[in-house]
Amino acid sequence: LKATVDAASMPVKLVMRPREFGRVLSHFQSGQNDITISCLPEEEEEGGRGGFAGGFGGGGNPPAKNLKLSSFCDPRAPVGQALQTSISLDTAEDAVLRYDHDADITGGPVDVTVNLKDLKAMVAFCESVDVDVALFCEHAGAPLLVRPTAEYKQSGGGGG
Repeated sequence: LKATVDAASMPVKLVMRPREFGRVLSHFQSGQNDITISCLPEEEEEGGRGGFAGGFGGGGNPPAKNLKLSSFCDPRAPVGQALQTSISLDTAEDAVLRYDHDADITGGPVDVTVNLKDLKAMVAFCESVDVDVALFCEHAGAPLLVRPTAEYKQSGGGGG
């Protein structure tokens, strides 16, 4: 029996720079076991949203915070483990090299819960070998594929 997971068939694709991704993950408490990654579909630009001049990008549209990492909170956990951390990222930021979310396939947002220590280990490995981190997922309950990628190295977009 051989398990295979095809990254190309997964509707959510995320590629991040490992150094910046590691910094984001470092904001979660050390005792945290799992985090939930929430991927919202990319919104098409709407005519009524223009005129935003904030942020460092200098663009005309407000940031789309369509990627969220939050600590997984078990409702049966002891009171001392109730600390909730939530970080929202704009996928247009420099740390995010690629973000694709095919809402036609997923039908909307995708939330996947992963082991934080395993994810941090993979991010640290990718940083040590100077490649980017690629994450692929389909829906809640399905496997999350995390792998190193050098796809953006040729164009000068990766690394730290």
